[in-house]
Amino acid sequence: MSGIGVILIILQLSPLLGHAAPAGGVMGTLSALPDTVANMKFSELFLGLLTLGILFFFPRRYRKYVPAQLVALVAVTLLSVI
Repeated sequence: MSGIGVILIILQLSPLLGHAAPAGGVMGTLSALPDTVANMKFSELFLGLLTLGILFFFPRRYRKYVPAQLVALVAVTLLSVI
């Protein structure tokens, strides 16, 4: 299970940095990673990190009323539209 989790994280690195996922799966992503990091789009990186921040630091007392994933989705979507 951990192996597939690592594969999924690797495949999402390029979209997190503002680029389309390269062809070739995991090996294609890893080989394109230096170029992707050199040309990253900071606005999309900020949105991704903000999403992760909301998911990890959303207060537990509010989670029984609304899931952190929904808050992150709505907040970051509104911010990206603005």
